[in-house]
Amino acid sequence: MATVFSVSDMAFDILKKARTPLHVSDILDRIHTQFGLTVDRESLVSSLTKKVARKDVLSPAGGSMSLLAAFLAIVQDWRNVFPQQRTFQRGVRQALGSLVCLGRRCLTRIIWTNGGQDRSWSAEYFLHSRCQWSRKGCSVRS
Repeated sequence: MATVFSVSDMAFDILKKARTPLHVSDILDRIHTQFGLTVDRESLVSSLTKKVARKDVLSPAGGSMSLLAAFLAIVQDWRNVFPQQRTFQRGVRQALGSLVCLGRRCLTRIIWTNGGQDRSWSAEYFLHSRCQWSRKGCSVRS
């Protein structure tokens, strides 16, 4: 019986084997090559966001934390800033998209980077216009 991996498990497996940081596009290409699956950016970012929500942030055993794991650990503190789990996930997804986005980091480009160009953008914009959350709560604390 074949082992079934989640999208995030595949991404972490690829990062572990690479032993170096990879661009999201490279991870997606390697998932396709190694597992024969075509995964869109949004699915990958969403699955990683859900890991944060479950406090299931991974780091190599006995090793240093990867950049992605460090980012996910930092944004875990944002959970109490947002009124709902879905707005928290949307905020983390947009923040991660802003990090991997090429060029100007406007919301439109971040949505495209996350693979959301073919669906309604209203919820993404509502995070900034209607959702009650505080930017001060998302600042990095030392």
